[in-house]
Amino acid sequence: MRWLSLISLCLLSCAPHLTMPTTVDASRSTLPAAASSRASTEAPSTGGIVDSYHWLETPTGADASQWLSRENDVMKKALAAMPELASLRDRIGTLMGSSDDITGVRVSSHQIFYLRRKSGERGPRLLARSKDEERAMFGPDPVAEPSEIAHVAPSHDGRFVAFGVASNGSEDNTVHVVDVVSGLELPDRIEHLASPSIAWANASTKRRRPQFYYSQYPHYNSNDAKVRFLDSQVLLHKVGTNATSDEVIFGSATRAALGLSPDDFVEMFTAPGSAFELAIVDHGSAADVSVLARRTDGVNWKEVVEKEAHVSLLALNGHELFVMAAGDTSPDRVMKLDLATNTREESYVQASNGKRISAIAASKGALYVIEQSVLGSSVRRVRLTDRAATEIPLPFDGSVNSISSETNSSTVFLECDGWGQSTRWLTVEDDASVPTDVFADQKRTTLPNQVIEHVEVTSFDGARVPMTILGRAGMPRDGSSPVLLTGYGAYGVSTVPHFSESRVAWLERGGVIAVAHVRGGGELGRAWHEAGMRERKQNSVADFVACAEFLIRARYTSPQRLVAAGASAGGLLVGVAMAQRPELFRAVFISSGMVNLLPLMKVAIGPANVEEFGSPDTPEGLRNILSIDAYHQVQSGVAYPAVLVSVGMNDPRVPYWQGAKFVARLRDASTSGHPVLFMADADKGHFGGTLEQQATSKAIEFAFFLWQLSLADQGRPQEPL
Repeated sequence: MRWLSLISLCLLSCAPHLTMPTTVDASRSTLPAAASSRASTEAPSTGGIVDSYHWLETPTGADASQWLSRENDVMKKALAAMPELASLRDRIGTLMGSSDDITGVRVSSHQIFYLRRKSGERGPRLLARSKDEERAMFGPDPVAEPSEIAHVAPSHDGRFVAFGVASNGSEDNTVHVVDVVSGLELPDRIEHLASPSIAWANASTKRRRPQFYYSQYPHYNSNDAKVRFLDSQVLLHKVGTNATSDEVIFGSATRAALGLSPDDFVEMFTAPGSAFELAIVDHGSAADVSVLARRTDGVNWKEVVEKEAHVSLLALNGHELFVMAAGDTSPDRVMKLDLATNTREESYVQASNGKRISAIAASKGALYVIEQSVLGSSVRRVRLTDRAATEIPLPFDGSVNSISSETNSSTVFLECDGWGQSTRWLTVEDDASVPTDVFADQKRTTLPNQVIEHVEVTSFDGARVPMTILGRAGMPRDGSSPVLLTGYGAYGVSTVPHFSESRVAWLERGGVIAVAHVRGGGELGRAWHEAGMRERKQNSVADFVACAEFLIRARYTSPQRLVAAGASAGGLLVGVAMAQRPELFRAVFISSGMVNLLPLMKVAIGPANVEEFGSPDTPEGLRNILSIDAYHQVQSGVAYPAVLVSVGMNDPRVPYWQGAKFVARLRDASTSGHPVLFMADADKGHFGGTLEQQATSKAIEFAFFLWQLSLADQGRPQEPL
C-alpha cells in the first residue's frame, strides 16, 4: 500500500512550490458502491453495538482499499487549495531546521551521552563528550531517511553504550552496542523490541563479561495482534555474544510465582555499585508501579513496593531506594526504603503547597526533587548526610523536563525550557548553589514579544480549571483573533510550559494558542487525574468545553474563529467535545487520535488502557466507554465543523482505522457542508517522526485552520515573533 506515501512525498519535496487551485470541493468523498451498501447492513461488532464502518478496520479488504485510495486523492486536492501551506511549510521548516536540538543527556563515569541534531542536519546523532571533546557514536545515513534513536543507556563504567534504532515511526527497535573507547559499533544486534528499557548489570563474580538487561515481548513479531503485547519478560545479554543465547531473567515462571498478570510490563532498574537490582512492574496505563528487589547475585525477588502505594518515580543509591508516592488529597511525598535492613521512612521529603513532584534523581551525595505546577518547575536538593535542603535557582520560569544523574557522580544534568524559551541544559554539582550551562555553543531562542496569561475557568460542577493563553503583545480582545484550543487530559500526564518552534508561525499570523489543563491530566496532582478517569472521563470533556466557552465569553475569539487540536488521548478529548458541542468550533485537527475507543480496547494495546478508561466487558464499563467514544457520539443531521484527521500507518498504539472510521461516520452525518478530511502517512507512527514530517504536519494543521477561517494572508506581522 505504498500509494499512501504520495501525500508525504509530495509535501516533503514539493510543498514550497505547490501550484494551488483557487477552489476545491473536498467536503464529500463518495464511498465505493460496495462500501456504501455494506455501511447500512454491517452486523454488530462489539457488545451488540452496531458499527457501520467496521469494514475499514481491514485495510487489505477491497472496500477499505478503495476508500483509502479515494481519500488520498481527496486530501491531495484539499492540500492544493490551502493558500498558506507553502509559506507555512517554509517558515516552520526554517524555524525547526535552524534549531540545535539536544535531548536525552545521560551521565556515566565522567562522560555524557546525548542525541544532537544541529542546524541543517536531517536527524540526530548519538554523541559522547568528556572534557569538552564531542565524539560521534552513531548517526543517520546522510542519504537514507533518518532513523529514530532512543533508549540510550551507557554502561556504568562508560565503556559501552547501548541504544535502540527504529524507522518509519514503527517503534520496532533494534538494539545496537558501541565501544565508546574506539567508537566502533559491535556486531551485537537484538531485533524486534517494542520498548527495550536497557539497564546495565553491575559487575560481580558471576558476571565477568559486560552485560545488560532488556525488556521483550516474546510475541511482538507474531501476526496474532491479540498476544503482541503480552507476557513481557526481561533477558540478560552478554556483550559480544549472539542474542539467541540470551538468558531469561524475569519471565512467565517468575511472573506466575509472584501473581503478576500477563498484561504487566516488566523492566529492570540498576545503579552503579549497588548490591541490589530492581524489577519495575508497570500495570498498564495507570502511573502506579510495583517494585521488586533482589541482591545482585541473588535469584529470589521480593516485593518492596506494592501497586497500592501509588508509586510512579524512583531513585536507587546503594542500598537506599527512594520512591515518590502520590497522595489522593495529601501532598506527594518521597519515601526512603532501606533494602538491606527492610526498614522505611514514610515521608523523607514532602511536596510544597500547590505543587506535585514530577521527578526525582539520586547523585553521589544528594537527592534531587523536581516540583511542578502549571506555572513551572522548581528544584530542591536534599543532602543525604543530614537532609539539609537547598533550592536550586533556574535562569527562567519554565519546566524541568528531565533530570539525569548517576550515584557514582556528583554532577546532575537538568533539561529546561518554557513557553517562550527554547531548551537549555544545565548542570549543577552537589556542592554548588547555582547551575551552569552544559552546551555553551547551543543556539537558544527567546520570544520577547510573546504574552503569557494564566487564567482559571469554572467548569460545570464548580471545578477551577487552569488554562494558559499564549499570544502576541497587544493581541485584541474583540472576538476577532483566531484561537487554537488544545488539551490532553489523560494518564496523569501534565501539560507544562514547553517551547515549540512551530508554534511561532501561528502566533506570527495573529493567532492565539490556549492550553486547557483539564481533569485527567496530572497538573494538580493525583486527585486531578482520578477526577478524569473511567466513569469520570466526561469531566475532562466538560472542562475543555468550559475553556472554549470562556474564550468566547471573554472576547478572545468567537465560534467563527475558534479551532481545536488534539493528539492521541487528546484526540479523544477534542473529538468528543466537538461531537457534543459542535457549534463552539469552526475547525478541528486530530492527530493519531483515540476517536473510536470501544474497539481500541480490544486490540493489542487495549488491556493497558483499562485502568484509565474502564473495561468494555462490564455493562457499566461499556456505557462509560461509549459515552466518551467520539465515533459513537456523532449524530446524523448535525452541522459539524470542518475536520482533518491525520494518522500514521505504522502506528502501533492507535491504529489508522480509528481516524478512518471517524471521518467516514462524520462525513455521512454532518449537514454543514464543511470538509471532513483524512490524511494517512505510510512512513509515520504514533509520534512526531522525522524533522520534515513534523514540520509538514504542523504546516498542514495551521494551513487547514487558516483556510477554513478564511484568513489566508491576513494579519501577518511585519516582524517575526
